[in-house]
Amino acid sequence: FCVLIVFWGSPSFGEGDWKKNSFITKDILQCVNIAYKKIDKKLNEQYSAMVAEPKFLHRNLLLDGERAWIRYRDVHCENIYDAILPGEEAGIERIACLASLTSSRLVELLYLDTGISGDGFYSSLSIMSRVSSMTREEIFSHIENLEKTLEETDYYKKNCELTDAIHAEDEKTCRIRMKFQAMKV
Repeated sequence: FCVLIVFWGSPSFGEGDWKKNSFITKDILQCVNIAYKKIDKKLNEQYSAMVAEPKFLHRNLLLDGERAWIRYRDVHCENIYDAILPGEEAGIERIACLASLTSSRLVELLYLDTGISGDGFYSSLSIMSRVSSMTREEIFSHIENLEKTLEETDYYKKNCELTDAIHAEDEKTCRIRMKFQAMKV
C-alpha cells in the first residue's frame, strides 16, 4: 500500500525489510523513504550527467534553477508537513511530497536534456480541451491562477529562463507546464 501512497504502484520500487501491505505508520514511512531515496538518486545522476557534459552551455542557469527548486521543494513539503502535524501521517506526507517533487524535477531535467516532455502536459491539455467547454487559453488561465508561493514562482522563473535558452519555450507555457507538474502534489 505504501507504494501507492508514493504514486508508483510497483512493489518492486521499494526494497528491504519493510512490510508493503502494512498500515502501520513506521512501515509506510520506511517504504516511502526507500522510494524517495531511489528517485533522488536518479535525479542526482541526471543532474551530474548534465553538468559534466562539456557541450552543455547553460551550467549557471541550471545551477540557479536547481537552487531555486531545492528552496521550493523544502518550503512546499514543510508546509504540507506543518498542515498535517501533529497527525501521524505528517512525516509520510512530507516524504511523499519530496518524492513527488523530486520525480517532477527529474522529468524536467530529462526534458531539458532531451527536449522530450514526459509529464503528460500536452496530452492532458488536449483532453481537457476536448471534454470541457474551456479553450486552451482558459485552461492556461485557470492553471496559472492557482495559488503559488514565492519559492515556487522563483523556481519557475529560473527554470523557464533555462528552457527558453535550450528549447525556446516561451515563459508562459513553461510556467503553466511546470505548475501542471506540481498540481499532483
